[in-house]
Amino acid sequence: KERNKVKVFIFFIDLNRDLIQYLINLRQHKLDKNRGFSGNMASGDSFIIFILELLNLTFDWNIFKYWLPSCQNRCIFCFIDQLPKGMRKTLYFKDDDSRLSFLQGNYLTLTNMSEKDLERIIYYKLSPINISFQATNPELRCQMLNNRFAGEIHKKVQKLKEAGIVMNGQIVLCKGVNDGDELERSVKDLTEYMPELQSVSVVPVGLTKHREGLYPLEPFRQEDAREVLSVIHRWQDRLYEEHGTHFIHAGDEWYILAGEDFPKEERYDGYLQLENGVGMLRLLEDEFDEALREAEGDNKVREVSAATGLLAGPYI
Repeated sequence: KERNKVKVFIFFIDLNRDLIQYLINLRQHKLDKNRGFSGNMASGDSFIIFILELLNLTFDWNIFKYWLPSCQNRCIFCFIDQLPKGMRKTLYFKDDDSRLSFLQGNYLTLTNMSEKDLERIIYYKLSPINISFQATNPELRCQMLNNRFAGEIHKKVQKLKEAGIVMNGQIVLCKGVNDGDELERSVKDLTEYMPELQSVSVVPVGLTKHREGLYPLEPFRQEDAREVLSVIHRWQDRLYEEHGTHFIHAGDEWYILAGEDFPKEERYDGYLQLENGVGMLRLLEDEFDEALREAEGDNKVREVSAATGLLAGPYI
């Protein structure tokens, strides 16, 4: 089995292929185990799929570690830079790979993407693609990412838009850096990529105590959170009236920090940014209430424990 894995790995390296290529071809060439392979056996791709399926072999997700593009930025807010020492090595790897964006929902900065990479996304219609914008001001984005090419994002996003690639975006908000007028500018600029850019989330920067030698960032306070929410809600009302979608969304942390109620379900546009922490607690509450209404009691009293983060602790 290990020998077969090595052979498959070498085959795909030689052809500059990867798991996405395999999954696409697998969808195109179906195997009927009773009648044999139904695709074009003259195709090398078809043949290798036939062998893999026949032997019931699948890819190990760890194949990505052999040629996974790493992040070329040195973001002032990078959470990985704030991790304590002595943890497992994989936690310190900074990925910036379009394949992981498509397969797992990871966010990309697009700074290390070549024209060939963009063409590949377009050719295979890989969407949605999640993009980490931070700011649309080119100079500010270069400063935040510490990458002189970071300001070139607009032409790349425009190319994806023109090709009909569905995108989601995020803005990691840093106090005194890309909030205030810069946030207003970013939201306004990003609306130009609608409807292909279907949603943008605004999340507060995550700060830990392990920030020695890093850019001096401050945590947001209650009054800051309320100001951020006022900006987002104003844009939501305007865009919903004009386009029928709220487009810009606030992470749950803002509502907790501001001491404000979470929006109703319909304001989340189908929870497009759920895995980015947008609407998680609203969905949890609604699903819990629904399950509680349907539950049949047995009059037993139980003591239970729930593990959660400090921020959500009181809410849970």
